[in-house]
Amino acid sequence: MTFGHFRALKWFLPELWTQREKFSFHLNGAFVRDLCERVPGVLAADERVLHPRDPNPQPNRSHAPRALQKLRALFPALKDAQVVESWAGLIDVLPDGIPVLDAAAQAQGLLVATGFCGHGFAMGPIVGRLMAEWIVDGQPSLDLSAFRLQRFFDGTMQRPRSML
Repeated sequence: MTFGHFRALKWFLPELWTQREKFSFHLNGAFVRDLCERVPGVLAADERVLHPRDPNPQPNRSHAPRALQKLRALFPALKDAQVVESWAGLIDVLPDGIPVLDAAAQAQGLLVATGFCGHGFAMGPIVGRLMAEWIVDGQPSLDLSAFRLQRFFDGTMQRPRSML
């Protein structure tokens, strides 16, 4: 987590509170770097606009053995399975679990498709098609108003039924 995460807390807090037993948060190097960069005088005011995420996050070495232990308990036939490699990645999570498919108001001609919350593989083909239609034809063949970014600001965002 970084300080930037707190900007969206008002949207995430209701679901986080409801599902609090399923979440844990840890402060790591990204938080410390973010904190240090926010100390007045460390960076020029115009030097940083966004705090980039680590493009190569390292896996938490304690997770794989625990996951393997649970796998073996659920599937005794896999008692000899071993962890050969582990991987870590980033996921964009929006408060309602619905991606943003929209035209950026600040940059004419820029279309945005983000926040797939882990289901991008399933939605990728149709999103690709709709975004291509929007680029080529000036509008997609389906109504994408439910996916607009403005829902987070105009009060129309719906609380998700479940994020898990």
